[in-house]
Amino acid sequence: MRKLRTLLVKMACALAGGLMLSACSSEEEGTLAPEGKGSVQLSLAAEMGFETKTKAVDEGAYLTTRPLDDYKVKILNNEGQVVSGCEWTYSNVPKDLIELSNGSYKVVAYDGEEFNSSASTRAGIYMYGSTAFDVNSDQVTGTKVSCKPACGKLVVKFGDTMATYFSDYAVHFATQAAGENASIIWPKGDTDPLYVKLAEAGENVKATFVFTKKDGTKANVDALTRAMKWGSMWTITVNPKVEDTTGKLGITITFDDSTNDKPIDIEIPSNWL
Repeated sequence: MRKLRTLLVKMACALAGGLMLSACSSEEEGTLAPEGKGSVQLSLAAEMGFETKTKAVDEGAYLTTRPLDDYKVKILNNEGQVVSGCEWTYSNVPKDLIELSNGSYKVVAYDGEEFNSSASTRAGIYMYGSTAFDVNSDQVTGTKVSCKPACGKLVVKFGDTMATYFSDYAVHFATQAAGENASIIWPKGDTDPLYVKLAEAGENVKATFVFTKKDGTKANVDALTRAMKWGSMWTITVNPKVEDTTGKLGITITFDDSTNDKPIDIEIPSNWL
């Protein structure tokens, strides 16, 4: 009889424990139920974006020598915080569906952070992409992120006859990353493009042209200020211009931002120099 009583007590305890576990589980499910859950499947692509063949690095090979597998991928919630467990290299992104609570999210992917640590570089390109998406109950969302250059590209071409008339010449570019009292300098002799760090929303970049004539006369000309965005490219060509009648020396600057706009010729009168 005592054994039977003991057995009944144990069964009651086990049953009570089971009910407590179910209650806790039910309580958690009840909390999540109004939100619901859905699934997302991620994919990644990279595009160079720059259309010109003038480049500091092999931009075509760049997409293969720095493979997509090495890109960092994160899912952010609507407060911009990384969702727990949703941060990988692309090679480790789950191949199956990723379950998330209902809500708004953004997936970001990037590579080449080391090229975004200074105001300009010729060593490589910072690639970045983001896509916003919503998760709804019992629905599967396919989300693709396309990464493109998160920088601007500068090319300056000094005419072959510049050295005939000037002992020194350069273009100074003012950007937010360079700082208030500094600039990115493109001196004579440089030929490879510069990839420059820019604000994500774009920013105004000012180009100042600095010339020193053979007799030591110097001039600084703030000839150009334009808005520049990620993936955009400026090509600036600088040539001397000698007036036929007076023989006075001037400068002609041609600006091309690779848009549908025609190049802008900025002729600096010789008396500026």
